[in-house]
Amino acid sequence: MNFEYNGTTQTMNRTRRWTLPLTIVVAALVCAVGLSVAGVATLAADEQATSDADIVVNPGESIQEAINSAGPGDTVLVEPGVYEQSVVVNESITLEGDDAVLFGDGEDEIADPAITIESSNAVVEGFEVAEYSDHGVRIDADVAEIRNLDIDSTNGIVTVDDDITAVTINGTTVSGVSSDPGADIASEQIEVSDSVFDNNDRQGAILDGEQITVTNVTAINSGDGDAFGTRIGLDITVSAGSATLTNVVASDNEDQGINIVEDDDSFLSSDVTVHDTIANDNFDEGLRIVGVDTVDIDGVTASDAGDSGIDIDAEEISVANSTFDNNDRQGAILDGEQITV
Repeated sequence: MNFEYNGTTQTMNRTRRWTLPLTIVVAALVCAVGLSVAGVATLAADEQATSDADIVVNPGESIQEAINSAGPGDTVLVEPGVYEQSVVVNESITLEGDDAVLFGDGEDEIADPAITIESSNAVVEGFEVAEYSDHGVRIDADVAEIRNLDIDSTNGIVTVDDDITAVTINGTTVSGVSSDPGADIASEQIEVSDSVFDNNDRQGAILDGEQITVTNVTAINSGDGDAFGTRIGLDITVSAGSATLTNVVASDNEDQGINIVEDDDSFLSSDVTVHDTIANDNFDEGLRIVGVDTVDIDGVTASDAGDSGIDIDAEEISVANSTFDNNDRQGAILDGEQITV
């Protein structure tokens, strides 16, 4: 039997068998099975996410109508797509986006915040938020949690009530905010983790509370826009409590990298811990702490500052395993009654 192969005519004896090497056959089968299993696993995960939801919103549908029909503890899942909407979370639910985009500058510009949280114990997660003239998230609830949001060219995250108990921000990026901080949070308890505040005109984040925890957070390039005023990476006010920062990067800001002060009404009564933190290339101090009771600095690098590397004024100060190099003024200013270096 004759056949073409690589442009030449080949002859095969009818009684001869042509076989593929066993390894090729096995590899092909494994590959096919692997692809099949991967496809099934992905499909199963998507189906599981949908099945776990109490209400599912598809493109073209109203997210707000779904929220209004949900009950406490329900999950409203918003499927992938672009939603030119503004929503109010007025029930203790989980509002979850699955690659969903909230867009505020479509055919009709939206003047309200993208998301307003009005009910305590609500969770908002998994959305990209872009181009709103108001805030990306407005918190007017006693307890609120924000997870895995990407907020861009919108006025960040803000609390509007003086009596908020707890705010949690996890896995969230806020960037490109014009004339406002990336986040402006006032609450008794504040926890920010695994988040990024980048290239915002004013502070990367303002945090004002009694118990403040910041872990694995990056706050960089504050003040790169045209806004005047305070342009600090992390601007923290602690009131008769504690502020704990671990694995923070606060560099390339137009004022301090990190600024921590005691509230005027509770002067010299708070404890501050800063560990494993980098605050380099800031226009003013890399790290400034004023008016607190105790300060524990360990594993901090504050170099190439336009002012001092660190400037600490507290009753008790401990500094260990830290580097302050190539700063325009002092490497470290330490002012306290008990100082350990």
